[in-house]
Amino acid sequence: MEKQRVFESVKGLWEEWEIHCLILLSLLLQVFLFLAAGMRKHSSGWVLRTVLWLAYLSADSVAVFVLGHLAVRMRGPSHHLMFFWAPFVLVHLGGQDTITAFSKEDNDLWNRHLLNLAIQAAVAGYVVAKASWPDGRLRAAMVLMFLSGCFKYAERTICFFASSPAWLRSLSILTFYLAEAEEIIESGLREFNNFAALPTRTTRQIGTLHKMKSSWSWIGVEGIKAFVLDIMSTDAPLRVLRTTEVENNPPDMPEPKFCGWAAYEFVGASLEHCYQYLYTKNPVRRTFYAVFESTFSLGKSTLCLLFTLFQYVATPIALVLFTAAKKGDHTTIRADIIVSYILLVGAIVLDISSAAVFIFSIVPEDRIIKRATLRLANYIQPACCRKQWSQELAQYSMMKRQDMALVWQRIREKLSFLGVELFDVTHVPLSEGIKEFILEELVGCRTRKEWNKIASSRGQLALQQWQMDNVQVVADSDSSIHRSVGGSVDFPASVLIWHIATDMCYYWKDQGHTNSSCDKAKRHKEMSRELSSYIMYLVFKCGVMLTNESQLEHDRTRGNIGSTLPQAKLCEKEAVMELRQRIAGIEDRSPVHHAHKVALELMSIDDETQRWGLITSVWSEMLYYTVPRCGAAFHYMHLATGGEFATHVLLLMKFLGA
Repeated sequence: MEKQRVFESVKGLWEEWEIHCLILLSLLLQVFLFLAAGMRKHSSGWVLRTVLWLAYLSADSVAVFVLGHLAVRMRGPSHHLMFFWAPFVLVHLGGQDTITAFSKEDNDLWNRHLLNLAIQAAVAGYVVAKASWPDGRLRAAMVLMFLSGCFKYAERTICFFASSPAWLRSLSILTFYLAEAEEIIESGLREFNNFAALPTRTTRQIGTLHKMKSSWSWIGVEGIKAFVLDIMSTDAPLRVLRTTEVENNPPDMPEPKFCGWAAYEFVGASLEHCYQYLYTKNPVRRTFYAVFESTFSLGKSTLCLLFTLFQYVATPIALVLFTAAKKGDHTTIRADIIVSYILLVGAIVLDISSAAVFIFSIVPEDRIIKRATLRLANYIQPACCRKQWSQELAQYSMMKRQDMALVWQRIREKLSFLGVELFDVTHVPLSEGIKEFILEELVGCRTRKEWNKIASSRGQLALQQWQMDNVQVVADSDSSIHRSVGGSVDFPASVLIWHIATDMCYYWKDQGHTNSSCDKAKRHKEMSRELSSYIMYLVFKCGVMLTNESQLEHDRTRGNIGSTLPQAKLCEKEAVMELRQRIAGIEDRSPVHHAHKVALELMSIDDETQRWGLITSVWSEMLYYTVPRCGAAFHYMHLATGGEFATHVLLLMKFLGA
C-alpha cells in the first residue's frame, strides 16, 4: 500500500508539472543547439555527433508533444497561462540560426517539413483561438509570438528547400546558363564598334542579363560559389567547352599567396561558407541582407526588412505587453508566470545572440569592432590553433583489425552480420607533409599539362614517371605492379592489393639502403600508409566506386586473413609478418597473393627513398582518381561531420584548373 501511495503521489506530481518541465526542456535544447551546433564542423568524433543528433531530434519531438498536450488537455482556471506557451513551441520548432538541418536527408525532405509547418501552425492557431483572457494585452502578446513563431518556422522550411540538392542543381545549371549567355552577348558586342549601333533586340538582351545578374544575390547564387554548387549537387560536374580548351593551354599560375598554407586556408574558408549555406539559416539571412542592400526592387527590400525585423522586435514587445497585462486572479499559479517570463527572456537572448553572430559575419575585416573582437579571440585561442575543419584522416586498415582483444573481435564479428561495423575506422591528424606533397603534385601536374591524365590515372602515370627517372631499370609491362594498377583490375581490388602490399613493405625487415635523405624516405613511408588507409576508408567504408562484387572480394579477403593468422591478439606488425610467412596457405587467386607479388617487386627497388617515393606517388594518384568520383552526396554529407580531406583536394583541383 505504501508503494502504491508513493506511485500515485509521483504520478499526480508529474501530471501537474509535466508541461512546465517539457516546455523548459524544449528551451534548454534550443540553447544547447545554438551553442554546440557549430562544433560539428571541427570534429569527427562520434560522441559529439551522437549528442547533437539526440538533441536535434528531441527538440522537435518535445515541442510537438507539448503542443499536442496544450491542444487537447483542458486545465483549470489556475493554469490558463499555459495557453500562452503554444506560440513558443512554434518558435522552438523554427530552430536556431546555427543549425537548420542535421544531415543532408533533412534538406531532401523539405516538403515533409513544409507539411509539418502547416499542421503545427494550425494546431498552435487552434490553441491561440480558444484562449480567452479579459486583458487584451495578453492576447496581443500571444498573437505577436504566434506570428513570430510562424515566421521562424517558415524560415527554417525555406532553408531546407534552398539547401536541397534539387534546388542546388537548378542554381548550378542557372549559373552556367547565365555565364554562357553573357559570353554570347559579349561576343556580339565585339562585332560592333560602338554601343549605339546595337540592334534593339541585343540591347534588350543585355538589359535582361544585367537584371538577372543583379538578382543573383537574392536567389541564392551569390551565397555560394558556382563550383561548390556544382560539387554539392551533381555526381558528375558539368563539363563545358572551356574546361576542355584549357587542357593544352592552362591558365596562369596562381598567385604566390595561394600556394602552401594559404591554399588550404582558402579552400577551408570556401567550405566553411558552403557549410553555412547548407546547414544553417545563412541562405535566408544573406538573401534578405542582399536584397535590402541592393536597389533592385524597393518593394522587395521593404518586405524583407519588415519580415526580418518583425521576428526580432515581436518578442520584446510581447514581453512588455505581458509585464503590463493582468495575468489572472489569485488562483493563477505563480510557477506559470515564472515559466512564461523564462520563455520570453530566453527567446530574446537567443534572438540577440543570433543577430550578433550574423552581424559580425558581415562586418568587413577592416572595421575596428571586428579587429578588436578578433584580437580578443586570438588571446583566448590563437588563430593558428583554430581549425576550419577536423583536419583528420579517417583510417581503415585491414591488418589493424587483428590488434584487438579476442572478446572484441567476437563481438565485432557478431554485429557484422547485422550490418553494424564497429572499431574499424580510426582517425589520425592530417600531417603537414601530406598537405604539402599533395599541393606540390597538383601544381606540378598543372605545369606539365597533365590534367587530362591525373584524374583518370590510378598509378600508371607514377610508374611511367619512375621508369623515366630510372632508365637503367628494364620496364616490364606484364609485371605485378603494372597489372595491379591497370585496367584489367577494378579499382577497389587495386586499392586492396596496394593496401596489403604497402603494409608488407612497411614491416619488411630489410629496407635496403638510401642514397639520399633518410628523413625524406621516412616521411614518404608514413604518408604512404596514411593515404593507403584513407583510400581504403573511402572505398570500403564510404562505398566510393564500390560494387557488390568488390565488397564480396573484400569480405572474402578479410576472412582469409583471419583464418590464416593464429587465433590470438597480434599487433599490426606481427600480423603482417605472420601473414607473409603463411602466404602459401592462402588461395592463389586471393588479392593477398597479388599483394605479396607486388610487395616483392617493390622491395626489389634497392633504394628506400625511391621505393617509398614511388609508393607515395601511386597512392596520391589513386586519391586524385577517387575524389572526383566520390559523388555529390559524399561531399555534401561530410561537411556536417568534420569535413573530408577528399573534398579539400577536389576543390584544390578545381581552383588550379583541373
